Amino acid sequence: MIVKVASYEYWSPTIDSQVAQLSSSGADLFFNAAVTKFASQSIRRAREMGWNVRMIAPSISGSIGEVIRPAGVQNAKGLISALWQKDPNDPRWSNDKDVKDYLKFVKTYLPGVNPDEMAYSTGYMVGDLMETILKRCGDDLTRENVMKQATNLKSISLALGLPGLSYENSPEDYNLIRQLQIVEFDGEKWMPFAAQGGN
Repeated sequence: MIVKVASYEYWSPTIDSQVAQLSSSGADLFFNAAVTKFASQSIRRAREMGWNVRMIAPSISGSIGEVIRPAGVQNAKGLISALWQKDPNDPRWSNDKDVKDYLKFVKTYLPGVNPDEMAYSTGYMVGDLMETILKRCGDDLTRENVMKQATNLKSISLALGLPGLSYENSPEDYNLIRQLQIVEFDGEKWMPFAAQGGN
């Protein structure tokens, strides 16, 4: 049962008052749909207020560099999310070839940008997807063939994609993301939820 909903405006300086409203609701679960800096603020503020409720956040708020560290890693301990791509800040992937290639790419072609920002890693994955589509087109780069290849992707893997997850779409549904990995933040890294005994 939903006991309280609180929204915020993107231009608001903080969402402390919304977190206070939610914490006083008696809720035993906090679905934190805030994004980036507001997700960080709400995670940190909830814990500062002593609200130790179970918290769930969407994948867009799962970045360790953009969201979790600014919130305080101890404040985010136990946070549950669902991911579909490797986070270059997650120690779990520190020796991963895809992550190393991504960080090298950023250093070479995007000097000065913050590789922690998910927009860059997502863009890198989109570039990999585009390369896959163009290779499938061969020499036939007509709009018709590009669209045919782009909307008939089956069980492909992408750079920075999580192991065991694949991406596919159809002419009726362009969405590639059909699988997510449920994870829990252990105070340092994201761990697959099932590995900790969750259901």
